[in-house]
Amino acid sequence: IGSGPFKFNHALARPGASFTYDRNEKYVPRTEAPDGLAGGKIVKVDRVIWDIGLFADQQTALAALHSGEIDFLLAPPLDLLPVIESDPNLELQVLDKAGSDYLLRMNCLQKPFDNVKARQAMLHLVDQEAMMRAAVGDPKYFRTVTSMFGNETPMSNDENTEWFKKGGDPEKAKQLFKEAGYDGEKVVILQPTDWAAASNASQLLAAELRKIGLNAELAPSDWGGVVARRANKGPVEDGGWSIFITTEPEAILGNVITDVTLPMNGESGWFGWPK
Repeated sequence: IGSGPFKFNHALARPGASFTYDRNEKYVPRTEAPDGLAGGKIVKVDRVIWDIGLFADQQTALAALHSGEIDFLLAPPLDLLPVIESDPNLELQVLDKAGSDYLLRMNCLQKPFDNVKARQAMLHLVDQEAMMRAAVGDPKYFRTVTSMFGNETPMSNDENTEWFKKGGDPEKAKQLFKEAGYDGEKVVILQPTDWAAASNASQLLAAELRKIGLNAELAPSDWGGVVARRANKGPVEDGGWSIFITTEPEAILGNVITDVTLPMNGESGWFGWPK
């Protein structure tokens, strides 16, 4: 913005509602074909209006797309994708083929996940296919992944994954929790009620944990509440947590230098604090 293909229009800015960007007539694009963040950026419109207000209600945003009030809807809710696909006047495109990976973060400072056996149990318990069906729905919109570096990054690999790759083994998970010394401690799962995919996955996870005898409890709140609570390193009795689900773009996940979720540096690390 500014030195690139667009200029920010301060006069038309409506914070909380919309922002306007005009084509930068002085911008000279590179000659290469566009390739992600690289290459030439050829602007074919005079103005782009980012309508933030519409996104407060996804049904309203979809109606605006149908009526032609807006031309593009970024990241429509998953349950509305079939509606978009069924409309001959609309086109559903996947612009980022790598996409994002769902991450299940455990609090490694508190019981039961301060024990490696309990963390291994989760690898055996979680059936990725079932979890993603709960979160996303149609399998054509997701893939399972075993590499901690994602599916499409230069670091992606299946090294040392055969022992847990399939997941969905509750008996093995139950055995490992027993070996970890699990003794009925409450397992609190942060459930973002304003993010349907993660909320659904959290509910399924709680149900699967209860089936093998764990005292799993959902802590529903909006995403802001999840973000605030996940910073608490204390036990669940003091407002802490055990598990939360989030996502991360593979473009970030594959960079071992800059990705904040990969380092195992304990309490100085990212939420979950693995060591």
